[in-house]
Amino acid sequence: MKRSFIIVLLLGVFLAGCSSNQDKNITDSTTTTEIVEVKSDKPERYDDNIKNNSLAISPDERIAIVSNSDIDKVKVYDLKSKKEIGELSEVVTPRHIAFSKDGTRFYLSDSSYGTIREYDVNTLEQLGSFPVGKGVFGFTLTNKGDKIFANNQSESTVTVINLETGTIEKVIEGFSQPRQGIVIDENDKYVYVTNFEGNDVRVINTDTMEIEKTLSGIPSIRAISVDTENNLLYGASSSENTINVVDINTGEIKKSIPVGKEPYGAALSPDKTIILSGEKGSNQVSVIDTNTLEVLRTIEGLNEPRQAIVYSSEDGKAYVLNADLSISIIDYVNGQVLETIK
Repeated sequence: MKRSFIIVLLLGVFLAGCSSNQDKNITDSTTTTEIVEVKSDKPERYDDNIKNNSLAISPDERIAIVSNSDIDKVKVYDLKSKKEIGELSEVVTPRHIAFSKDGTRFYLSDSSYGTIREYDVNTLEQLGSFPVGKGVFGFTLTNKGDKIFANNQSESTVTVINLETGTIEKVIEGFSQPRQGIVIDENDKYVYVTNFEGNDVRVINTDTMEIEKTLSGIPSIRAISVDTENNLLYGASSSENTINVVDINTGEIKKSIPVGKEPYGAALSPDKTIILSGEKGSNQVSVIDTNTLEVLRTIEGLNEPRQAIVYSSEDGKAYVLNADLSISIIDYVNGQVLETIK
């Protein structure tokens, strides 16, 4: 009698564990018991003293996905109805989010789990997971959509993930705490990586998968944008309260533009005429003219905006993420917050 009770009890525990596994990695070859064990106990918060947020907008501008590394959940909004429609709770320190090029999937890095996960946009079901290592931070997809380049601030490396084979292609060394900022040029030729402790940007040649050059002199560098047509890089310096304009060919700093307190963002508009700088310490966004390299206006009424800024397909509008995971829609031509989605 006692033995039968124990068997039933163990079976019940096993079934309960399986049914609670909402984020199961369907490409993982580990046993069910191992998956349940990982998902039932979240890891301790890793690199918790480093804060950042992320905002991703789907290519059709229908879905927004947001995170804040201090908040152990990721919110999903419908931008048409302007309502929250979903949530991912199996996160600890979410760092960056990006959509696939066709908009059917999205990717999420978590520095405590040490992974970049792949999700289905419509069901929010986890499709896969790439083990990059604790400390994984910002990442960028190639324009072809075949690779991910991911910063690991803890290991001071950049990991190259081949999305076609589902494998890690290479780990590139030679960095010093690369964090959120990482972008690839329009031709998939160069990857620009923020090197936070080095106060510089290091440039990877995607043919050789090696660091080709270093752009120096941007203290406490945060977000970056690149205009390869005009050979310019824009980088936010949170300690100097400036947006720095760097000549990519010579490495010369053409100008340091004074902005508000603690600028994190340096988002270049699609037409390359505007830079939007999210300034956490001033609760504002500065609008910078790329021709004159002067601040045109500031937009107040935001809550600790950082680097999470995405331009709308509608002229003169952009989405800005606030500290509480709400999204403000701004009119950067007229300098005002139009509405906030919560």
